[in-house]
Amino acid sequence: MACANTVAALQRDFIHFDSSISGLNGCVYASGATGNIVTEDIVHGFEEMAVFNGVELAQIIAFAKEVQRILDKTNNNGSCMFGTQP
Repeated sequence: MACANTVAALQRDFIHFDSSISGLNGCVYASGATGNIVTEDIVHGFEEMAVFNGVELAQIIAFAKEVQRILDKTNNNGSCMFGTQP
């Protein structure tokens, strides 16, 4: 749902989006919530839609993997699991 909401907002000229590296973090109001939209996935989606975002997808994926390694957490978001190709 977060991806669909992001695209809908983009279509209405929103340009700022809240996301989280590797989907880490959560919501203090929703127990068990996994966090915001995954940064790597939104960047990948924007690239697929030819939306310039100024973020280098390969670098953000590498950074997300490093964060996962440091925190000893694995998140199965699409971009980190499958790389930059859908």
